[in-house]
Amino acid sequence: MNSGLYATYSALLSRTEALDSAASNIANASTAGFKSQKSFFRGLMAESSDPQSQAGNALGAYSVLGGTAIDLSQGSLTKADDPASVALQGEGFLTVGSKDHQMFTRALVLHRRGDGVLVNSDDKIILDRSSNPIKLPSGQISVGTDGAVSVDGDVANYMAINQVKAADIVAEGGAYYSSKAAQVLEPADRVTVQLGYSESANQDVIHGTVELLSVQRQAEMMQKALSVFNGTFDRAATEEIPRL
Repeated sequence: MNSGLYATYSALLSRTEALDSAASNIANASTAGFKSQKSFFRGLMAESSDPQSQAGNALGAYSVLGGTAIDLSQGSLTKADDPASVALQGEGFLTVGSKDHQMFTRALVLHRRGDGVLVNSDDKIILDRSSNPIKLPSGQISVGTDGAVSVDGDVANYMAINQVKAADIVAEGGAYYSSKAAQVLEPADRVTVQLGYSESANQDVIHGTVELLSVQRQAEMMQKALSVFNGTFDRAATEEIPRL
């Protein structure tokens, strides 16, 4: 009975945590460059269940949250309203932030600060291949498919385009990510930069809502199972204990 109670409680906790990911997916369905998070589960008692225990075998089939994984599949590219929008075609991320705290994103809207430093619409500094800020002189900015940043036709610098392993990616909120790895690669040959385009989120509202409702139903099922266990314990306490 105890093993069943623990398994059910763990399953309820896992679904509650998974609800956060499902809700985040829906909330960011219109965020350019957003990559959805997919929850995966594992059996709680897969190795320790007693093969002779019917309760253990039945409740061991319920799962606990094994973690979440970032879905790196490509979102669709569409012509952006802002000509300074930047999107990527292929696997990889643009790098923003600082050398000490790098963040990765798939979508940018370029802005040049008063001091010439290139930033995005969130005022995060866009980094070059050496992880330094890109500082530009005055003039017309353009970006090549290889990430070359030009001013009035002259190449001034190159934006860093990094590939991060899916297992190392950590969501930072919205369309920003970081990496658990100490080093990342720069496979510019597998990525092209598209100026004037925006990449849609790879999570649509319809599928996200279906996923959210599914997790909610599973959580409700676990709550009902806990109620059954609690009712059984209450009966044992009121009926059996007084006989002792």
